[in-house]
Amino acid sequence: MLVASALISGLGLGSMYGLLALGFHVTYAVSNTVNFAQGSMMGMKRGGAVLAVVVIAAIWIVTGDGYRLYVIAMVGLTAIVGIGLNVLIGLTGQISLGHVGFCAIGAYAVGILTTTASWSFWASLLAAGTITGAAGVLLAVPALRVRGPYLAMVTIAFGFVAEQGAAEWSGLTGGWNGLSEIF
Repeated sequence: MLVASALISGLGLGSMYGLLALGFHVTYAVSNTVNFAQGSMMGMKRGGAVLAVVVIAAIWIVTGDGYRLYVIAMVGLTAIVGIGLNVLIGLTGQISLGHVGFCAIGAYAVGILTTTASWSFWASLLAAGTITGAAGVLLAVPALRVRGPYLAMVTIAFGFVAEQGAAEWSGLTGGWNGLSEIF
């Protein structure tokens, strides 16, 4: 059960933005599975492949050892961040390099609330989404005034500030060693 909790925690790291982006892509993939306008079923193979991958991953999660669950969690985290970047860059054409800052804020929020404040995981996950959303609103204030490479500079600066803030605020985040005794 502890390993399953670790997997859920790993997938819960970061902002709700990544989960929303994942939901957007799943909805998009399902809606394109059957092309109703042309009466064809061109995307059925892709839909079947996605379903097969999900079933195999579910089996691996249930029967997996610690290392396999760690790898699946890392793949899931990378997919969430990648899909979020795809939504931002692919749909809007804006370049953002600060996603890691949002992931760090969400991860530390979940970790701190579950260890220091003794919150349940699910309550801390919702709070982390809210905290990360508030950080996004604060970043949006200066970011809405710039375009192009200047937006990239603002967002990469945010990523650096989040990393350095987590490292220097050792009383809260554990500094460069990070949080201990999460599980």
